[in-house]
Amino acid sequence: MNRTTEDAPLRVFVEYRVIPERREEYEARMRAWQDRLTRLPVAAYSRYEGWDQPHLMVEAYLVPDEAAYRLLKELRTGRREGDAPWQLGPCVEGGAEKVHVWAFLPLDGDDAGCTERIRPEQGGRR
Repeated sequence: MNRTTEDAPLRVFVEYRVIPERREEYEARMRAWQDRLTRLPVAAYSRYEGWDQPHLMVEAYLVPDEAAYRLLKELRTGRREGDAPWQLGPCVEGGAEKVHVWAFLPLDGDDAGCTERIRPEQGGRR
């Protein structure tokens, strides 16, 4: 199957494990990230913690295109704005290089399943 990012918005997942002793700092960094997030081309965002794996975090985003995915990946892995107060590296086991980011195209179901809408006008069905 030959699909492009023009077919549907991309679902982006960011996965990492927080150092337990740095959990409070991590939460402060996430508050700063949520402030920054409102200025990015992100339609929806949710954050999850592993039910049976405490401190394993997954962030889920809905973005409109590949450019937004690449920007999000650069920001979350510290390749852009690496010294920003919302960077994850200092709080992640193994540092920034252990922040994993993947993009997926929906195959079945609703492609707008993230729960927290940031800007409803982006990321809906076309």
